[in-house]
Amino acid sequence: MNCFHHAAPSDEKLIGFALDGETFSKEAQSHLAQCEVCQQRIVHYQQSYASLISCCYRSQCPAGIELSLYAAGALSESERLHIANHVIHCPLCSTEVEDTYRFLRTPPVKFSMFSFPPLVPARRIFAMLVKQPEMQLALRNDEWESSWPRQYTSGSVDISLHLSHTNSGEHILLGVLTCTDPDEDVEALTGMLAELYTAPWPAGTTSEQRESLPSLWTQIDDMGNVVFKPVPIGEYVMVIHLPGCEIIVEGLVIDHS
Repeated sequence: MNCFHHAAPSDEKLIGFALDGETFSKEAQSHLAQCEVCQQRIVHYQQSYASLISCCYRSQCPAGIELSLYAAGALSESERLHIANHVIHCPLCSTEVEDTYRFLRTPPVKFSMFSFPPLVPARRIFAMLVKQPEMQLALRNDEWESSWPRQYTSGSVDISLHLSHTNSGEHILLGVLTCTDPDEDVEALTGMLAELYTAPWPAGTTSEQRESLPSLWTQIDDMGNVVFKPVPIGEYVMVIHLPGCEIIVEGLVIDHS
């Protein structure tokens, strides 16, 4: 798909625009406004870039908890050497490690026990699995409950869970959050914590649950997505921490199928 008009931008110019927002000359801008071929070329480069980002972005980076343990000096010598070699060449992981170092060096703030009222535990909302009519017709009840993708409802937030695999066969659990309230925007949830615990999750007090460490954790991005990878075989409970509440998704079984 080429355009042979003399004012048509080169492939390099189009890639620069699609990736970095580089500007065109006035002549090229005038041509782009009228040329469907060049418009399609831009869309092609933008879609290709988005596809690469979704597949490859930080795919070779250590998990966040590994970077934190590295900064805290809690890894073996071989693990530290492996991560150190990666951090040298990766500006994103380097920044994350520097932030962790800075956090660890910050002295704890001392509060008087009378400074604040007792903390009120976050309200827990247990997500309900939504039965899809077309799936019920095709599958038995036990098959339907273990099928993917799955739809959950939890107050004003709906959750769609999808199970995928990397090229090496590792499981990826993708969650897509949407707000059912038109006055709420999923972008407001950006940065909220999402955790994956090995089942059974402690059903006792909040303090007992906070003492257990998550198997994986991530943050909600600006599109309302959460991505856990790699997810080993097993049964899990997902906990999504939102302002004023925690959403609990139980019965997430990852098997060899």
